[in-house]
Amino acid sequence: MIAISCKEKIEEPNLDKEPMTIKKIKDDSISTIIGKVSPNDLSCISNIKEAKWDLKNNRLTYYVFKEQITYGRYAEEFEKLLKPLGVNCQKLSGIGNCIPLINSRQNCYYDYMNAGIKDKFRKGLIDSLERQAMKIYAEKNIDNVLVFVNDFLETKFYPKSKTYKTQDEDIKKDFLKNFVYPENFNKGDLWQANVSLIIYRNGNIEVHSNIIFNYEKNEPFTEYFKSKIEDFIMKINWIPYQLDGITLDSEVFFKLTANP
Repeated sequence: MIAISCKEKIEEPNLDKEPMTIKKIKDDSISTIIGKVSPNDLSCISNIKEAKWDLKNNRLTYYVFKEQITYGRYAEEFEKLLKPLGVNCQKLSGIGNCIPLINSRQNCYYDYMNAGIKDKFRKGLIDSLERQAMKIYAEKNIDNVLVFVNDFLETKFYPKSKTYKTQDEDIKKDFLKNFVYPENFNKGDLWQANVSLIIYRNGNIEVHSNIIFNYEKNEPFTEYFKSKIEDFIMKINWIPYQLDGITLDSEVFFKLTANP
């Protein structure tokens, strides 16, 4: 078994040889601090070796993925907290290869570097500093609208949903349940409403919607659809986003679509 750790010297796979010569565990994967890696995934193995070298030489950079809480906006605050530890911080605007390699794990270098940095310091220290950076960011931006919340956060904003995973479908179902199509509406038209909803921490709501019809003949009903969507939204006590107990103004997006 190959156990990869940033604290001790270990045996490395020889990339100059055929994958068959790589030391394997029972399920033919290599055990690392970021999980199991296929011995045939030479790209990932190479990235792990590079990260190990950087960790050994204290070239430390912690990577914040844009999918993380607050869309990675807290990276600047996080960097200030990491600096005394000799660790840099970088926000990744995009992750993975533009054209992913077939059967190759993505982000091996970033994942291994992050795991290695956490392993270098007291258990839980890096995670606690990250939460602290998020809170500092939230406090500094209390009057700003946090956008793209539901694109990158597992957060529930529709109160009638049991979980954030079902809320888009729940909103659509509840809206269509009592929606009446206008007279002379051309049925069979697949329409879509792209809805932007700003949920203010004081309870106010701001709605913006863009209606798209496949049939041009239905475009005169655009304002009707917008008004019905707004009527539906204004009757609901939407849940504002909270970060460590701090309630923030937040913008969420969802789609309504149907083919009557």
